[in-house]
Amino acid sequence: MSQNQYDTVVVGGGIYGSCIAACLAQSGYKTALVEAQDFGSQTSANSLRTLHGGLRYLQHFNFKRFQRSVQSRRYFLQLAPQLIEAVPFHLPLQRRGLKSPLVMRAALKLSDFLSRDRNHGLEQQAHLPNSSIVKPSALPSALLGNDNSNYAAGARWHEAIILNNEALILEILKSAEQAGCDMTNHCRAQTLEIIDNEVQGVWIEDTQSQNKHLLRCKWVVDAAGFNTGQFKLKPTPDSNKQPLQWARANNFIINRRLSNKGAFGISVTDSLKDHRAAGKDDSRLCFCIPLENNTLIGTFYQHQEAANNCLDLSAAEKSRLLEQVNAALPNANIDPSEITQWHSGWLPLKPGSSVEAFELEDHSRLINHQAANNSGLLEVYGVKYTTAPAVAQDVKAMLAKHLKSN
Repeated sequence: MSQNQYDTVVVGGGIYGSCIAACLAQSGYKTALVEAQDFGSQTSANSLRTLHGGLRYLQHFNFKRFQRSVQSRRYFLQLAPQLIEAVPFHLPLQRRGLKSPLVMRAALKLSDFLSRDRNHGLEQQAHLPNSSIVKPSALPSALLGNDNSNYAAGARWHEAIILNNEALILEILKSAEQAGCDMTNHCRAQTLEIIDNEVQGVWIEDTQSQNKHLLRCKWVVDAAGFNTGQFKLKPTPDSNKQPLQWARANNFIINRRLSNKGAFGISVTDSLKDHRAAGKDDSRLCFCIPLENNTLIGTFYQHQEAANNCLDLSAAEKSRLLEQVNAALPNANIDPSEITQWHSGWLPLKPGSSVEAFELEDHSRLINHQAANNSGLLEVYGVKYTTAPAVAQDVKAMLAKHLKSN
């Protein structure tokens, strides 16, 4: 790789870096991908495994983001249908308010209409059915217990669940390699090679041999997760903003299947806020998702001043999150001994977030540090797993102004 001249070197082999590298290589750009550890080993391995179609964005009246979610989900379903399963999701409905059958029926119909092309070009096994309003008795038993009189009905829609995050990322990497992308892991990007204020490449170090190599390129795309921002060019308007804050996203798996009818949402209360959502109260949804004979539960968020490599939860943090789930699902009565895995990742927060009230970034951010007309540094701060393919298209459009495809 050090003998080649690349258009772009992508730093970070998670879901965002992999999608960006594949998109650029498939568009004819000479591309290399560098990952410091195993591909997809950090936050990308610790997601809720759900490729959301964007139903919640209708609450924000954000139709563009809804469509981008649908398109990105379809990309994954086309790429690796054998690694993704359509799973029904359920939400218990009250007799009045935004979670009433009347309101949710309208929302589900609108969602089905706006995503009417969601199955276009997909194999039959990957098709996602239309949504519906169901009787309370059709809801998962973990929600109902022995009494379903508290609910007027249930909302049912389908989402795509990733059966294996790492395998899906490897499928993306295979498609990138087939398009001519060179890639290596266990090589850490260290510094940019800059001559006369122009990016000439990036120095990487083999983490096993400690040998250093220069990968020559015109542009560097920094998509290294919480390490994004490690390289510096001249100051830009974004450089003067306050430092990025992070949320720690936590999920856990229990060795029991809580539902034989699919996934379901439960209401929890924490410091994560969503001030843009219509009629939003202090509660939000977490989901219980069946994985073979297990259940994946999440996502829970904690404010962090700075992200780091340590993703281990303390005993007190684990206890607090389990208490939240048992309070929302008293019939499940989950014991700590049933938890087989805890995992966490990092997501960027909006500026000005505090411990008491914080918000996730609405969209992934692209920051262009242009060194010259045909060279520079592009930073990518990813937010949602699902929309990584859409962000990759944004990166391609930005770099197309400076690079010529082969």
